[in-house]
Amino acid sequence: PPRSTLFPYTTLFRSNNYLNDRILFSFLVKTKCLQSLNLSNCPMTFANSVFQRFYPARNRSLLQVAVTPDECSDYILSFQMLHDRFLVESDLNELILNQTSIDKTTLKTLSNSRFKWVSIGLNRCNEMKEPHILEFLQSQSQLQKLRLEKLRVTENLFRTEYLTTLKYLVLRECTEIKSLDRKSTRLNSSHITIS
Repeated sequence: PPRSTLFPYTTLFRSNNYLNDRILFSFLVKTKCLQSLNLSNCPMTFANSVFQRFYPARNRSLLQVAVTPDECSDYILSFQMLHDRFLVESDLNELILNQTSIDKTTLKTLSNSRFKWVSIGLNRCNEMKEPHILEFLQSQSQLQKLRLEKLRVTENLFRTEYLTTLKYLVLRECTEIKSLDRKSTRLNSSHITIS
């Protein structure tokens, strides 16, 4: 299929408690043109210490060469494997990680300029703080959709110049936002949900 084709698998794995590296990688190796991936509410680990327990140093050299799904763990779903074996070579431009334990280190990894994110979902990701989100926005000037439901962000987020490309912004249940004068913000979004 053409590179612009969106596969209908964007929500295939959402809220799947049985998802692991082997299952995910078995799917991803067959979908090189995938542009959207929704891993919301999946038991993904972002901690390097946990990753190292399932991929000890003597086996981590596998990550430097082509890895088959059979070489992936069926006991863990790790961001490191997703990043190293898929994201860096993919055309993915939408990643939904709602209700996961994504941390600032991982978000910084996703900020890398090699990624051209159009849409990111971070709803209810409790580890996310406003400075981390601002740093991410600074590096992703082509971002069009941003979901930050139930995060501790303030009105300061709206005063950054990095929101000007957004067309879609969701900020439900962000209790730190006390009042917002849309005229004083830098939002150009055609669809803004703030409640």
